[in-house]
Amino acid sequence: MSSDDKFDDVDRRIVEAMSTNGRMSPSEIAERVGGVTERTIRNRLKSLIDKRLIYMATIPDPRAIGASVHAELRMELEPSLAMRAADKIVDHPMIDWVGYQGSEVDLAAALLASSAERVSEVIEELGQIEGVKSIRATTYLSVLKSYGFRLQAADELRERVQAMDACEALAPDQTEKQ
Repeated sequence: MSSDDKFDDVDRRIVEAMSTNGRMSPSEIAERVGGVTERTIRNRLKSLIDKRLIYMATIPDPRAIGASVHAELRMELEPSLAMRAADKIVDHPMIDWVGYQGSEVDLAAALLASSAERVSEVIEELGQIEGVKSIRATTYLSVLKSYGFRLQAADELRERVQAMDACEALAPDQTEKQ
């Protein structure tokens, strides 16, 4: 790892190898990366994690943890208080993701909640933060993909699409009769 905290080629190959299986052992990673020892992999992983350049986490399917409502929040902040407000929003335990936009909407954030009522409660909590001028929320009926992983809802959607396709294939072609 270089001193400026950038990935080198070995780091990229380690992350690439782990992207399909985060539970891969250092010896398996070394075999996939090639030309490095298991010890090198362990040292590199420790360094990447310690420097917060990669994160090791378990990502559950939202429905498995009772989070059936996904909301995207767009927040306008008071310019003189924007940094302080953003810092507090980042620390809110229900907020999963925050991005600075630098446009008429200063921050975008995402959260998963058990109900629309819980989303409303979080919006009220965030609205109390000094510097938050307004919050607009968009809720989604279903989360299909998260952090690069196809979720159960996406599989169910595909099954419905395949069932519709099968029904259409069985139905007589209406265009020939017209």
